[in-house]
Amino acid sequence: MNKSKKHLWILFLLTLVVTLGVGFAAVQAAEVKPGWYFQDIVNADFVAQYAKLPPPPNSMVIDVRPKEEYSEGHIFGSFSIPNNQPGELTRLLPKNKGTLLVFYGQDPANNLSHESARAAQKMGYTNIKVFAGGVLEWKKGFSLVALTKEAVAQGFGVVDYDYVRGKVGIGIRQLNQVVIIDARPDRMYSEGHIPSALSFPSMKFAQVYPDFEKLNIAKNTEIILGIGRECELSLKNAQRLKEKGYTNLKLYISPPVWLDNDYQEIDIKRAKEFHDQGVLFIDSRPETLFKKGSIEKSISIPVTKFEANKNILPKDMTKPIVSFCQGYSCVLSHEVARKLMDLGYQNVVVYAGGYPEWEKAFPSTASAIKPGSGEGTIDVAAFEKILKEDPAGILVIDVRSSAEFSTGALKTAVSIPVGDLEKKLKTLSSDKPIVFICSTGARSGEAFFMVKDSRPEIKNVFYLDTEMSFNKDGSYKIGKP
Repeated sequence: MNKSKKHLWILFLLTLVVTLGVGFAAVQAAEVKPGWYFQDIVNADFVAQYAKLPPPPNSMVIDVRPKEEYSEGHIFGSFSIPNNQPGELTRLLPKNKGTLLVFYGQDPANNLSHESARAAQKMGYTNIKVFAGGVLEWKKGFSLVALTKEAVAQGFGVVDYDYVRGKVGIGIRQLNQVVIIDARPDRMYSEGHIPSALSFPSMKFAQVYPDFEKLNIAKNTEIILGIGRECELSLKNAQRLKEKGYTNLKLYISPPVWLDNDYQEIDIKRAKEFHDQGVLFIDSRPETLFKKGSIEKSISIPVTKFEANKNILPKDMTKPIVSFCQGYSCVLSHEVARKLMDLGYQNVVVYAGGYPEWEKAFPSTASAIKPGSGEGTIDVAAFEKILKEDPAGILVIDVRSSAEFSTGALKTAVSIPVGDLEKKLKTLSSDKPIVFICSTGARSGEAFFMVKDSRPEIKNVFYLDTEMSFNKDGSYKIGKP
C-alpha cells in the first residue's frame, strides 16, 4: 500500500471511530436521565388522555409554574399549584391517595415538577407521574389554553372555590343576592351540582332564557357561572347574558373544582337512582315530622341531634349519603351535609327537593302512618287503612306467645314473642315502618320501648295501643284504644 492510500485509510478509520463514538455518546445521553428526574416519566400523548372534558375520574394534571405563567397559557384542564407554594399542594390535592397525579413544568431542564412529585409522594400519594417535557414539548403537538385571560379581557370577573363557597352560604337559593349558573348538559347537572345552582345548559340558551327571565333577577345581581373547571360553555353563557344586559357576571372556571372538594346537590331523578341502589338517606328534619311521613327506608338524624346519632352512621367514609329535609327553602339538609363532610365522609349530597317533592312524585305508605296520641303509638284508623290498601308496606310484628299466634293472626304478621324480642333485636330491619301488635296493647308497647332503648337508629317504629282479636282465617277485630 503506498503512503497516500495508507493515510487515507487511517483517516477513514479515525472518522469512523469518531462518528461511532459520537453516536454512542448521543444514545447514551438520551438514555441516561439526570439524577434529579422523578422515576416515572410520561410523554405528551399520555397527558392528552387527561386534558379533556369531562376529565377521566380520579386524575389530576398539575402545572407547577408560577401563576402568571399559567395564566398566559397552560394544558387544558390542568390545575395551578406553583412549586413555590407547598401549602397549596396540601390544600388542593384530593383526599384519595390513589388519584393519578401528573406534574409538569416549562421544559425538560426544569426540575420543579420533579420536586413537586416527590413532595406528593411524601404525602402518601401512590400514583404519580411527571411530564418532563412540559410546556415546551406540549406545544409541538397541542395548543395551550388561557380561558381565564380571555374572560378577564372581556370584562368578566374570575373567582375561585373559596369565593364561591362563601356565596353558597347556607346552601339555599337566594336569587335576590347571588345566582349560580351551571352551563353543563342536563344529565351532568342532575348527577351533581353546586348547591343552589340553576341549570342553564349553554346549548339550550335560547330555549331556557325565557324561563330564566321570569325569575325577575335584577340586571345588576351577582351571577356566577361555572363549577371550577375550564369550560367554554360558561364563558359563552356569560357573553350571552352580557348581551341581555346583565352587568355583574363572574366566572368560576379555575380549579379547585367544586365537585371534587365539597358536597353536591342532586335533583329528584338522581335521588331516585340513589334510592333504588340502596344508598343511605338521612332525614334531617325534627323527629316529629319524620314520624308523620318520610322517604321510605330513610333514617332520622335531626340536625339538632346530630352529635348524639353519629354512632349510627356507616363506618365506610366513601359510601354515598343523601341528606334531605323539607324542600328547597330548608337549610337543615345542608347543615347535616356540612357536618358529614367535617367528619370525613367523602361522597355527601343534598336532595334539595326533599320530602315534599318526593312525596308528590312517589306517594308512599310511610306518609299514611299517622301517630296516635301516646308516644310511639299509631293511629288506629291509619293502621286499618294500611292493612286494607297496602299491607306489604309495613312490617307487622305480633309479640303474643307462639301458642296465641297459632290460634289466629294477621296474614302478613311475623311472630316474635315479646320474651324473645331482645335476642332478635339485631335482626330487625329498618327497610319498612315497624308496627308491634298484641291483644291489648301492653306487650306491643313493651316491645316498642325495648326497640327505642336498644336500637335507637330505628326511628320509624310504632305500636298499636288497643284491644285486638284474631281469627284462624286471618280476619281480625280492633277495639277502641
